[in-house]
Amino acid sequence: MNLRDLNTDLQYSDYYQIFFISLTVGLGGILRVHTIGFDSFWLDEAITMYFIHTMTFQELVTELPKAQPHLPLYYILLKAWIAISGTEEGAVRMLSAAFSIASIPILYALGKRLYGFQVGAIAALMLTVSPFQIYYAQEARMYSLLAFLTVASYYCLLRYLDSRQNKEMLLYIVSAILLAYTHVFGLFIIVSQILYYLWREWIGSEDWRSFIRETGKISVPVGIGAAPAVGMIAAKVFIPNAYGSGSQVQHIPAPPNWHDIISAYTHFTVRHPHPPMSIAVQVGLLVGIGGALFVPSYLLSRKKSVFLWIWLLVPTCLAIVLSYLIQPIFFPKYLIGCSIALYLLFARGVALIPRPNVRTILLAIILLNSVALNSFQFTNHQKREFKSAAQFVDRGYSPEDLIIVDKRKSSSPFGYYFDRAGMPTVGDITGPLRPTIRKQVRKVDTVWVVFSSSKRPHRRKVLRNVRRTHNRAAIKRFAGITAYRFVEEPSHMEQ
Repeated sequence: MNLRDLNTDLQYSDYYQIFFISLTVGLGGILRVHTIGFDSFWLDEAITMYFIHTMTFQELVTELPKAQPHLPLYYILLKAWIAISGTEEGAVRMLSAAFSIASIPILYALGKRLYGFQVGAIAALMLTVSPFQIYYAQEARMYSLLAFLTVASYYCLLRYLDSRQNKEMLLYIVSAILLAYTHVFGLFIIVSQILYYLWREWIGSEDWRSFIRETGKISVPVGIGAAPAVGMIAAKVFIPNAYGSGSQVQHIPAPPNWHDIISAYTHFTVRHPHPPMSIAVQVGLLVGIGGALFVPSYLLSRKKSVFLWIWLLVPTCLAIVLSYLIQPIFFPKYLIGCSIALYLLFARGVALIPRPNVRTILLAIILLNSVALNSFQFTNHQKREFKSAAQFVDRGYSPEDLIIVDKRKSSSPFGYYFDRAGMPTVGDITGPLRPTIRKQVRKVDTVWVVFSSSKRPHRRKVLRNVRRTHNRAAIKRFAGITAYRFVEEPSHMEQ
């Protein structure tokens, strides 16, 4: 007996199921397309566009991995995409939205195959309204592709294990290899899949020869196909002077502690805390997952439970271990593939709660609060508004002006929008202004200073140096950015 047997009295017609998933996918599409061009490109997206514009398809395969800590598949797809869609923010991000929307019906099919219609439907709804998923569906980065290929490859693996057909095996191998070239955490997902596959074959094999024969059918071709991706990552870490540098993930300063790990799982449902809405979603999630405690363990399929828990925990554990042994790589958005397993565990638990009214109330609380959190996301800037800051500078700029963009990780997206030949921009100012920069400040009548991520004491130090020779003429604050305009003091001009 399993969860399917507990729901034999519940019959859903094919028309009802088709209507439900069509409605869910439509809702997911609306949520992901709404305000998709509201924010300007931020740092990572501007870097993405830089590589797309400056590299050929071949260079994206051979040279990009040297300059980025990521793998090339998404960049290749995006370069082909913008040739059709153009380079406006909304149009570029539509590729990510498309992958996120496509994940919804596949997750529904996976949940339905595991535990029936109810679990598939609830998991699909969780994915549909998740602020975490919607945010990365509206970002020109590879994270929604990572989530799509994760759920697609797991679904293909499950179909193969149920049917043992060569066609299903080929689909899994292809999806897994594509996953390997999307992101390094895609390799962690593949490890979790291979571990589950080995476990399934081990408990079902009659002798070690049949075990080796069956496991080799998938493990060998996936391993061969993913080997170049593994080599790229390994070379970055162990041979930095020869092939890029592992230090490119400097935004992760230290290995994760318990708070970081718990925060990562919190991100999967609410992304940013906004009490009491986020608390309601998190508590509801825990209650839902705990629904599995309402039935004896023998009613649950051990194979399916291991399937979900390996999916959720193995990539997380690998990221934690490697963060301590080699270099910090643990980051919530990199674990976006694991979030889908969390939705399935929640859906399974809710379906097992014996009281229908409790299930309905719990789902209503989570869905309504998730919609409220999305409303906050849609009406407030989620990224730094480099486009608005560049337009502010552009309106008063002349070729003789000096622009200080503090620091380098601000200059890339600012330069993307403020595209002028020979723009005299000075970036990457660390500590006191360098003597050479102070000389440049004294030589010009107008100085623009753009701050993004620098800390307040450093800002005061930079501004103090500029104020020695210039007066503040204008200041404009945007989402995450402050832009100043300084003009030379009259007394200094007379000298």
